[in-house]
Amino acid sequence: MNLRLIQKNILVFTTGEIVSRILNFFTLVYVARILLVEDFGAINLAIVLVSYFTILLGFIHDDIATKELSIGVADEIDFRNNVLSLRLLISLLLYVILIIFVLSYINNNSVRMFAIIYGLSIISTGFYTNWFFRAKEKFLPISIGLVISSLVNLISVYLFINNTTDSNIAILVITLKEILNSIILFIFYLMKKPTIKFSINVNIVKRLIKQSYPLAFSAFLLLMNFNIDQLMLGIMTNSTEVGYYSASVRFVFLAFIPASIIYQTFFPQMSKVNLEKGDIKKLLQNYSKTLFAFGLIISIMSYTFSKEIIEITYGINYQYSIPLLKILMLNLLLGYLNRVYGNPLIAIGKQSQLLAAIIAGAIVNIFSNLILIPKLYAIGAAYASVLSELLVFLILLLLHKRNFGELYISNLIKSFSLGIILIIAVYVLQFYEISNSLLFILLITLLIPMFNWIRKILFIK
Repeated sequence: MNLRLIQKNILVFTTGEIVSRILNFFTLVYVARILLVEDFGAINLAIVLVSYFTILLGFIHDDIATKELSIGVADEIDFRNNVLSLRLLISLLLYVILIIFVLSYINNNSVRMFAIIYGLSIISTGFYTNWFFRAKEKFLPISIGLVISSLVNLISVYLFINNTTDSNIAILVITLKEILNSIILFIFYLMKKPTIKFSINVNIVKRLIKQSYPLAFSAFLLLMNFNIDQLMLGIMTNSTEVGYYSASVRFVFLAFIPASIIYQTFFPQMSKVNLEKGDIKKLLQNYSKTLFAFGLIISIMSYTFSKEIIEITYGINYQYSIPLLKILMLNLLLGYLNRVYGNPLIAIGKQSQLLAAIIAGAIVNIFSNLILIPKLYAIGAAYASVLSELLVFLILLLLHKRNFGELYISNLIKSFSLGIILIIAVYVLQFYEISNSLLFILLITLLIPMFNWIRKILFIK
């Protein structure tokens, strides 16, 4: 277990991921402020629709490709060419299917056009080589691609989107950002001077699909847990409701940045360590401490300042998003816990167990939405999301205990203790009617020792 390498990768990938996500977040914030809520909702609905097709690339899953390269394959060149060839073929097929589906079943002309344009990003994902650099534990090229493409995206929307009729330009710019990111990383891949050729090895294909399909279904259903609310809102209500809901969901995605960074930097090490020797348990102690702490702090802070977050970022036209964000902060906290107990199952080859938990959550999510959306609209969708995440959490708790023998309860208690202190501090300060600006400053001061504790977890000697 190379903790020093994990620390380096966390630093590199954290910088790139955070900068990229923040730039993307404020790009969409700017778009939301300029366009009508209805058009913003239509763009998000199209992005959600395309994401269901993109996720099907997971049948040649990047985590499995990363794992195979990390532990070593007999013929690495042939393996890499097979992964590239298969992913590109599947991406082209998926884009054709998307066009047929959109033209046949989507009646909203704006959503239809936005989906066809943004669907081009499926093809670029086909030659996105992050799996190679993750396996080699070289995160700098990934970070560079993320930052450059996100920066170009932000500059472009500021230059070309100026009034409410620029929704077509907005979706085009967002699509080009995804394509640029893939191109940049592929250039780094070419700098390694690989031998590239179209290659389909039946044995490699079978092995990849066999290992990948549980992850592909898991990812599809996990995406459903996140995005089915927006899709069903668009079908059962209107684009305006989707716009309000999307505004709060976008912030939730931003708040998941630490979880994504921590998982992707720990995963190669999880794949290498020996389960029988107990090495992975030592690694998961640090993994759980970090995710528990970040999940509690981010969710509590975001709940407390949800009004300020929405008003500052989206403006007063998005007041309806405030209660949605408050509800989804519980979903955020459960999501962090689920990453502690669910993601390690992938590293030990128990993807099918993770899939079972996510299937249960997806089913609950769909039926909850069918019941709650007609009565509560976007609020109902938020509650449905929380219910499904709660069920997934309970199932993963049992599965993790069965496979790893522990639940890191002491780490969880420590993190919740810090959370309780933070909650008490918030309500005490609010009780004495301290202004929100001063309250924010005081809370940041209070969080300094908490983040120092997290730093000690991440940078263990």
